[in-house]
Amino acid sequence: MGRKKKIRPERFCKICGRLLNKDQDFYCSIECQHKGLQKEQVKRICLYCGREFSRRRNGQKEVYRFCSKSCSSLFYGTMRRENKERKEEQIKYIKQLQRNAERISRDLQKLRKQIERIKPCAICGALMVKAKSTQTICGACSRKADNVRRDKRLYRNGKPDLSITLEKVYERDLGICQLCNRFIIFGSDTNADYYPSIDHIKPISKGGKHEWDNVQLLCRKCNTEKGNRA
Repeated sequence: MGRKKKIRPERFCKICGRLLNKDQDFYCSIECQHKGLQKEQVKRICLYCGREFSRRRNGQKEVYRFCSKSCSSLFYGTMRRENKERKEEQIKYIKQLQRNAERISRDLQKLRKQIERIKPCAICGALMVKAKSTQTICGACSRKADNVRRDKRLYRNGKPDLSITLEKVYERDLGICQLCNRFIIFGSDTNADYYPSIDHIKPISKGGKHEWDNVQLLCRKCNTEKGNRA
């Protein structure tokens, strides 16, 4: 038995549609071939240099983006260089953020320590920044307490109460002189007749103590007139 001959299917020209011969594959003539090649070429713009160029289709995909290999290599080289520079900038920015975060953390620690040092004065109650961890009274009260400590008369009849201040006695007695019942106001002249002062009900020279039960508010005039009388 002889081999069966393969029947070749009929082919037609892609341009004019004529029936092709056995030796012809896609086009019936040279003119149709030129027209077909022109149709298969695609106009594109190079991504690097921006020049217009044409390439034949590769099946259904248009894979050409550059007009030459040099443009392709230059384009990707530029992209790699820009990516490297961008990464370096990002690394610098991240390091700068880390330094800023460390500086802010140090500032917060200093601020936290300063806030911990702010305490009320044990005598006047005003807020103060402690210079030492053992400090309990502010500078003004400390100077007044030093003045009280230096006054040796207060130690004659026992240990004095150093928390007694003119402001506290003034607040306790509502600013009223306990002898003349006059309302006393703090003035600029400390030597004025009606400037507030602390008086010992029982004088220290007669056995009185520097305690809250033995002090009262008097104006300077009444305090001078009372003198050493109980």
